[in-house]
Amino acid sequence: MDRGTQLTPTATIVTTAPESLDGFGTQTVEQLPYRSRTKGTQYRLVVVRADAAEWQRARYRSGQHTTLPRTEFDAWVDLGLVEPITGSLEAKPGSSEAR
Repeated sequence: MDRGTQLTPTATIVTTAPESLDGFGTQTVEQLPYRSRTKGTQYRLVVVRADAAEWQRARYRSGQHTTLPRTEFDAWVDLGLVEPITGSLEAKPGSSEAR
C-alpha cells in the first residue's frame, strides 16, 4: 500500500431505509434476501464511514426504518423475526411471486 493511502474506518448497518436517506458516502453492499414482517420492506446491508455511523443510524431511525448492527440482524434471522424472500427479490409483499 502506498504510504499516502489511508483507509477510512467503516461500520456496517442493516436497514430497511431507502437509499435516498444515505449520506456521507454510505453505500449499499448488498440487498439482503429478507423483508420486514410488519412493513414488507426489504433489508439492505450498507457500509458507512465510522465517524458518521451514528448520524446515519439516527437519520434512518428518524424515518422509522429498522436499523440494526449486522450481528443483531443475524440474531433476528435466527429467531424468525424477519421474513425470508423466496423467488424473485423484486416480488412485492402479498403477491403470488413472493410466496
